[in-house]
Amino acid sequence: MARPSRPELIRKFFPGLGDTGSGGETEAAIEINTRAAEAVLADLIQLFDEGLQDYGPGVLCLNLANPKASHYTALSTFCEDLLDAERYADYETAGFLKDVITQVRLADFQTHVLMLLADRSCQSLLPVPRSFPAEQIRRLQQEATL
Repeated sequence: MARPSRPELIRKFFPGLGDTGSGGETEAAIEINTRAAEAVLADLIQLFDEGLQDYGPGVLCLNLANPKASHYTALSTFCEDLLDAERYADYETAGFLKDVITQVRLADFQTHVLMLLADRSCQSLLPVPRSFPAEQIRRLQQEATL
């Protein structure tokens, strides 16, 4: 099964977005959705900050298939996992872990937090800006309504 496009995902996540009538109603829906996403992201940033304080640099890992399994993972754990992946010749995992380690080492945690989004089929690392965490979500909604 093919992955949905970004606009399709936005329409699934915000189902009423495509049903609005006038441009004013669409903009109001985008604003409400953006504020809701901003509130959720603010909570996630707080969880990231708690992990950063307790464990040092790392990533907030969000398990999209099982949100209760989400957790903060420190850089040292990714480094240990990289050694294991290389030991078992799992080059795909090793490559991904190298990218994560590089991004954690280069991150400016004053301006961004790092969230790893994982579902049953893939993982991706997402830098989230502290200043306006839902900016990309707003842009995607606007693109989906064009």
